[in-house]
Amino acid sequence: MPEYFPYKAGCRQCRHQDTDTCQTLDFSRMPTKRRDGDTIAVNCTAFESKFRTLAERETGVKWK
Repeated sequence: MPEYFPYKAGCRQCRHQDTDTCQTLDFSRMPTKRRDGDTIAVNCTAFESKFRTLAERETGVKWK
């Protein structure tokens, strides 16, 4: 049975990194980023940047 996990480059920049949100996600339903045998890295569809964008800083409007 394949093992799914989020691609780690995204996790380091996600605001959900240290929360319980990640543990409840179904990674098997997310788009595949890389496959190595039974190990599959996916692009997390719940990703939200923990860093504010330049537009957010300038306008105060939250962008997704």
